[in-house]
Formats: sequence, structure tokens, C-alpha cells
Amino acid sequence: MVYDGVVVVEVIDNSPASKAGLKEKDVIVKVDNKDVKNISEFRYYLYKHNVGDEVNITVYRNGKTESIKVKIEASN
Repeated sequence: MVYDGVVVVEVIDNSPASKAGLKEKDVIVKVDNKDVKNISEFRYYLYKHNVGDEVNITVYRNGKTESIKVKIEASN
């Protein structure tokens, strides 16, 4: 099966993505149950949230999907 989405190329140590368990080569396919087809849609859904919010991200990894909660943090 082929998924639309955003491929995670790098996960920076101690970042919100790292803390939540995102891994390189994950494909982000949903944010809060909304399909993500490209980086623009991914950013659009993230920017609707505030610092401190928790976002539910669905990723495709190793042949299956899984749900990960990511807490939005302020960028440095």
C-alpha cells in the first residue's frame, strides 16, 4: 500500500518529535485525524495549535500505522 504524507528525514535530539518517538523514515499521514498529503498541509494543521497543545500524529512505519502524541513547544 502506498501512502500520501510527509517523510521524516531527520529527528533532532531533544526535539518534540524525538521526545514523542518519531523516527527517521516515518511517513506522517494524519494530524488530528486529518489527512496530510504534503508538507504544506502538515504545517497548516500544526500552525492551528498553540504552544503546549498536544497533537495526535498518525505515522506509517514498518508496514503499519501508529498514533503518536506530540506536544507543541516553542522554537529556539
